[in-house]
Amino acid sequence: MKALSLLKKRRFIVFLAPFLKLFECLCELTVPFLVKYLIDDHLSSPNPDLGSVIGITGIMAGLAFAGFGMTMITQYLAAKTSAEYAFDLRKALYDKTLRLNGNQINAFGKNKALNLFADDAKSLQNGVAMFMRLLGRCPFIVIGTIIASFALNLTAGIIVAGALALCSLVLFLVVYFTPRKYSRIVAELDHLGELGEDALSGARLIKSFSLEKKRVDAYRHSSDKYRKLALALSKINALINPLSFLFVNLAVILVCYFGSYQKPATGLSIGDIVAIVSFLTTALASIIMFARLATSISKALASNKRINEFFAFEEEIIPGDKKPKTEYDGPILECRKVSKSFGGKTNALTDIDFVLNKGETIGIFGGTGAGKSVLLSLLLRLSDPTSGQVYWKGDDVKELNYSFMEGIAF
Repeated sequence: MKALSLLKKRRFIVFLAPFLKLFECLCELTVPFLVKYLIDDHLSSPNPDLGSVIGITGIMAGLAFAGFGMTMITQYLAAKTSAEYAFDLRKALYDKTLRLNGNQINAFGKNKALNLFADDAKSLQNGVAMFMRLLGRCPFIVIGTIIASFALNLTAGIIVAGALALCSLVLFLVVYFTPRKYSRIVAELDHLGELGEDALSGARLIKSFSLEKKRVDAYRHSSDKYRKLALALSKINALINPLSFLFVNLAVILVCYFGSYQKPATGLSIGDIVAIVSFLTTALASIIMFARLATSISKALASNKRINEFFAFEEEIIPGDKKPKTEYDGPILECRKVSKSFGGKTNALTDIDFVLNKGETIGIFGGTGAGKSVLLSLLLRLSDPTSGQVYWKGDDVKELNYSFMEGIAF
C-alpha cells in the first residue's frame, strides 16, 4: 500500500476541484478589462452613459458572486475530501500497526510511528486540501496576467512578464530546496522524541549510573541541531513574500512611470494602468498563496515518503480467518512447549507449558530479563513463538483473527 493510493476512489473530485477554481480565475481576469472599458469609455467622458455604467457595474458584481460561489464549492470539496482521506489514512496506519510485531515497531521507532498518525497524516491532509484549492489558480492567473498585459500594451506586457518571471524563479528555488530540508527536520524531531521517551522510561537507570549530564547534553545537542535546521528552512521560506512584493511593486512603478507620459507616446491610458495594476495585484496574491501550497506540498511529500516506508514493512504476524469460540468448556489458554529465540544462541523462553482454565489465575514471576514480557507478547500474539503452539479456547492463535484478544486481562 502507498499513502496516496487511498485517494484513488476520490481522484475525480481531487482533479475536478482545480478546474472549478479556473472559473473563478476567469472571473478575476475579466473584471480589469471591464474596469478599463468603464474608465476610458465612460467615466473619462464629459457625458457618461449612466445606463452603461450601471450595466457594466452589474456585470462585475455578477462575476464577483459567480467566482465566490465557485470558490465556496471548491473549498467545501477540498475540506471534505481531505478530511475523509486523512481518516482513511489513519485507519490504514492503525491496521498496519496491529499487523506488525513489537520488534518491527521498535525497529521503525515508536515515537516515529506515533508521528505518522499526528504530524504526517495532518501534513498529507493539508497537502491534498491545498492541492485541490490552489494548484491551478496560480499558474492560470500568472499566465493570464501576462497575456492580458500584452493584449493591453506591449511595454506593459514586457514589464509584467519580467516581474512575474522573477517571482516564479524565487518560488521554484524555494520549492526545490525545501523538501529535503523538511525531511531532515522531521527526522531530527523523531530523534528528539526518542530521547525524551528514553529519558522518561529509563529514568531510574539513568540516575543509577549517573548518566544525567550525558543524556541532557545529548538532548541539548539534538535540540540545537533541530533549531538550526528549522531556522534555515524558515529563512528560505521567508524570501518568497518580500521578493515577490519587491518585483511586483517595481513593475507597478515602471507601469505608472511609462503611463505618466501622454497616451500617444506610450499607448497607456488611465484605464490600462488601472487594469494592469489590478492584474499585478491579483497575480501577487496568487503567488503568495502558491508559496503556501509549495510549503504544504513539500511537507506532504516528506510525510508521504515516511508513511510509505512504514507501509513497506513486511508483516510477520498474519491474522487468520477463524473467529474465536463464544462457548467453550475446555481450557481458556494453553501453551505447549513454547520457545522463543531472537536469533541468538540462547532462547529467551524454552519449553513453556501451562494450562489456564476458566476462573483460574496464574502468576508470572522472574527477574529482569527472565522473559515475562516475551511470554505476554506471545500470549497476545504480538509475536509468534520460534517453536511450540499457543491455544486460545482450543484453537491455535495463528488461525484466529485479532478479535480473540478482546476480553483478555492479565
